[in-house]
Amino acid sequence: MIKTNSKGVERRIKKNIPNSIKKIVLFFVVNKISGMFVQKVFSRSMLGARYNFSLVSPVIASRIFFGLWESAEIRFSKKYVNDGDIVIELGSSIGVTLATLCSTKKLKTYISVEASSSSVQVLKSVVAEFSKCNIISINAAISYSTQTFVEFMETSFTGSRLKNSIENNDTPSAHE
Repeated sequence: MIKTNSKGVERRIKKNIPNSIKKIVLFFVVNKISGMFVQKVFSRSMLGARYNFSLVSPVIASRIFFGLWESAEIRFSKKYVNDGDIVIELGSSIGVTLATLCSTKKLKTYISVEASSSSVQVLKSVVAEFSKCNIISINAAISYSTQTFVEFMETSFTGSRLKNSIENNDTPSAHE
């Protein structure tokens, strides 16, 4: 759905719904069947943007469509990014924010940085869909470590983490 202009009433309603009810609703909304429906009916579009849902699993497709995937990033980006801007996205994942901005704004340049090899494969296809946009893709990891070697470890499709390969057992922070 990616409708990013939700206001006070919707947020107040969501805030007052018990978590047990939210879990039940999510069970029916975010699942393989609803995702397959999204992939068939909304194959390349979501409200306010374009995204090729066939690039991801049905569950992820439904999470994107119903605004449960990168919704904060999308709201922030739509609010503060203007036509003609240069955008650098660190951790582009599967390109949902990229697709949203490139289909709603006339950007000067979009620099996409992603280290996860599985995410990069999806991201390449998303970038190809927006060939009229000036998109620079960088397949790399960022480290705050003082060490020169950083090993990228894939722990899930998008739950990637960086791990230092260090002899002195110095460990990176959770966000590295």
